[in-house]
Formats: sequence, C-alpha cells, structure tokens
Amino acid sequence: MTYPVIDYLSIHFMYYPACRVSKGDARRCGTIGVLSKARGNGLSDLGDALRTRRYLLARGVFLVLLLAMVAVPASAEELPFETASLSEGDFSGMSMLYRRSALFLRFDVMTLDVRFGPEDANRLREVAAADAESARLEHRLAETAIEATNAFVRLRFLREIDVDHFVDEARKSTRRVYEAGIIEHDVYVDILRELPGWYGFLEDRNIQSGDELLYRVQGDTLHSVYRSSTGRILQEQVRVSASHRLSLLGSYFAPKSEFRRGLIRSLFTD
Repeated sequence: MTYPVIDYLSIHFMYYPACRVSKGDARRCGTIGVLSKARGNGLSDLGDALRTRRYLLARGVFLVLLLAMVAVPASAEELPFETASLSEGDFSGMSMLYRRSALFLRFDVMTLDVRFGPEDANRLREVAAADAESARLEHRLAETAIEATNAFVRLRFLREIDVDHFVDEARKSTRRVYEAGIIEHDVYVDILRELPGWYGFLEDRNIQSGDELLYRVQGDTLHSVYRSSTGRILQEQVRVSASHRLSLLGSYFAPKSEFRRGLIRSLFTD
C-alpha cells in the first residue's frame, strides 16, 4: 500500500524484574531494594508484588496490541467493491501527497491513489514507451488515464476540511474539466447543480481526518463511497454515465488540475 495507515509503531515498556532482597544483596534491586531492606520483609514483599504486577500488565498490553495488528493487517483492508480485476506492477497505479500552503506554512491535505486495470495499464505503458523523449509525454499519459474504463480512486483526508470549502474546490475542478473539453456544457451545469446535494450529509460533521472518498470505475458505471475513519459508510452512490466517469478522472488529469503532474510523475518514481 502506498500510504499505509500505520507507517511506524514503536512500543517501549520499562519494568523492574521481581526480586526479593536478602542480606548483603540489596544493591541488585536499586533504590527500591535498599528501602525494602531498611524497612523489613513486609515492604520487600509489597515491592515484589507491585513490580510483578507492572510486568504482567505491560506484557498483557503488548500481547493485546500484537494480536490486534496480526488480526487486522493494513494490507488486508476491506474495500466496499471488487478490485481483483485491477492490475499490479509497472504503470498500474499512481499516488501522491497533496499539500497546500498558507502564508509561510505548508500542510498535508490528503493522499490520492489511482489504480488501473490491465488494459489501461498496458495503454499507459505503450504511451510511455512510444513517447519517452517527447515533451508531450505528460499530456499523452493524462489523456490515456482520463479514458480508463477500469480504475479505482482513493482520497484519504489528513485533516479536517470544511464541507463548503470542499464543494467550492470541486466546482473549480469541474470547471477545469469542462474548459478542457472533456465534458459537455449541459453535463457541467448538471454537476454544478448536484454537487451540494452529494455532500449534504457532511454539513453537521465536515470532512474529518482519516475519512476516505472511494471511487470504482467499471465501464461507464461509477460507484462512489464515502466512509469515516472508523470504516462506517456514510454515503454510497452508483451512477451509469460516461460523462460522470470522464468528469471524475478528468478532475485529476485535466491540463490545469492540481493533481495531474504529481500523479504522472509517480509512474516513474514509485
């Protein structure tokens, strides 16, 4: 997976081994042992019990975490639709981290992953081989990606986003798709009218960090799912429309898209 849920996990447990202080041997248990010797066997037994309890508790917590990680590995993440027909290997996927700037700050907004089926991956490979030295390579690859008919798109949000701001950005993206001639004017107008309703369910919560927006393209069928960071599906829609498929993929690969260059470059760097 390009952007795993858990990149690195470090668990540190510190505990004192159970020990019983005997005459002339207090220093082996450090300060606690010295105090135990000074105050008698009763305190020594209590210290032993507390240290043993800490050790058992730490070991129990570690085992629970370990079992949880084994039981639900990140690579076995369930998706709400079929992805077995997607390709693996070169030219089968693109990915990028999308960031925005505000004053002197840059912050992560979301990760974006696009995967393709074997036929579409082969077309991308053929274009790259034929135009390897061409200045038009990025454009040709983007055109090929827009025409894909077997694809999967995942947006994973990394921060809270106001839903009204998100809808505004979606309008701008759709306009870029229209201006590039990818969709007709009537389709453009329809999408602008429908956008607020598509994301109306987010009005009371906005987009939260960890939420995902998933799309599955199969032919002209576009299956979209919005799910929370806990895996709960908040919205699911299915549309059968070549125009909606082109609008979706065009929003990532149209000439003025903010995602196009990063995604295309990832074909040669991932």
